[in-house]
Amino acid sequence: MTPKELIVRIIDLYVEARKPIYPDPRIFRGESHTISSKTEDLFAYYLKEKLSDDLIFYVNQTITTDGQENRIRSKPDIVITKGEEIKTVLDLKMDLGYYRKEFPSIWENQDKKIKSMREKEFRLYEKDKDNKRTQRLFNFSKNAKLFYVIISNQNIGPIELDKILKIQKEGKDFSDVFFLTEGIHPNSWKYSREDIIDKIIINDFAFDDLLKGLGEIIS
Repeated sequence: MTPKELIVRIIDLYVEARKPIYPDPRIFRGESHTISSKTEDLFAYYLKEKLSDDLIFYVNQTITTDGQENRIRSKPDIVITKGEEIKTVLDLKMDLGYYRKEFPSIWENQDKKIKSMREKEFRLYEKDKDNKRTQRLFNFSKNAKLFYVIISNQNIGPIELDKILKIQKEGKDFSDVFFLTEGIHPNSWKYSREDIIDKIIINDFAFDDLLKGLGEIIS
């Protein structure tokens, strides 16, 4: 799957999300269904194709340390493991609309949290196709990072976006952020599906940098 094929699939998810699940001439939907969970699955599949075959991907999976005192709990959108080790985690967002003002402080807090998680043992419950749960124990890698993957840099004002890009340029020790598209939002209502595909700008450098960063940590 190429970056363009991934983004086109996300655009198609948005288009379908505008329709009622049970169509009827007398049913009209206003606000779209959310597509975030489907995009998480899709992006995990994209990474599965691009990274090594010995990795396991957990989507929307809670991980916790043992004990009540100083317990650390986290729920990344994607957890990537190799053997008995959590190699890295990702937080996927369609855009930063809801977090446009708070994101710098959220990012700072999460960067510190990743530092505190390194080299600790975490447990998660792996569910099979029959919904049977099996506890798994993993060590959080001493090199693990948090990767924020933002599908679109739209739905945020230029001042707020510039603040985030400035932090991105300065760099964080335990996390990074990647904006995959720009120009127009993949859920732009003013354009047809074909126009969105034509007008959206795919940031190939962000895709390349993300895969490079993941590869360096996972190897």
